[in-house]
Amino acid sequence: MTSATLFKKLSIATAGAVFIGMGMGGTAHAAAINFDSPTVDFTNGAWSLGFKFSTNKQVTVNQLGFYDDQKNDLTQTHDVGIFNDAGALLVSGTVKPGDTLDGWFRYTSVAQTILDAGKTFVIAATTGSENYTWNPNGFTVDPAINLINDIYKSSAALAFPTDGPDQVKGYFGPNFKTAESVPEPLTLGGTVLAGGIGLLIKKRKAASQQAKA
Repeated sequence: MTSATLFKKLSIATAGAVFIGMGMGGTAHAAAINFDSPTVDFTNGAWSLGFKFSTNKQVTVNQLGFYDDQKNDLTQTHDVGIFNDAGALLVSGTVKPGDTLDGWFRYTSVAQTILDAGKTFVIAATTGSENYTWNPNGFTVDPAINLINDIYKSSAALAFPTDGPDQVKGYFGPNFKTAESVPEPLTLGGTVLAGGIGLLIKKRKAASQQAKA
């Protein structure tokens, strides 16, 4: 095999390896809000409640959650939805007993829904007779959003809440996760290319030594 032929084949292999590396990206899932521990667990009737927030950048919602006060599973199903600031429901889902627990919330997957940057939205959930919380300890907010205030409405069904604020740090209640693509580093292509070039150099040196002999 000539050096030119070898180099051509290595180039094709490298291109394929780079393509494979680019296609192996994963997805990072970030909860809108997190906290270390609740300060209160409370229920006093059926509510559609949650919090109002704005977006600092475009985010893609792919999971909706509901608070599990003891992390020992829910006793009821809870409808959760995100509305625009005009009250139109953009995405919704039902969190059920047995759904995946992450932190203090259980989540269900929903169709990926884009929330545009610089807009205001409301997330709400039906509480039924299950506990919700507010003003938790160690409270943090995903930098992609800004929490504006708590919001609520007396309703057994999921409804756009219009009452509030109560000067508390949100009603949880609901939560959501955003999806962000994370490309894999293209180390695979670099490894193949470096190895191929090294092999080509070795073959050229061997050919040169044979010619001198």
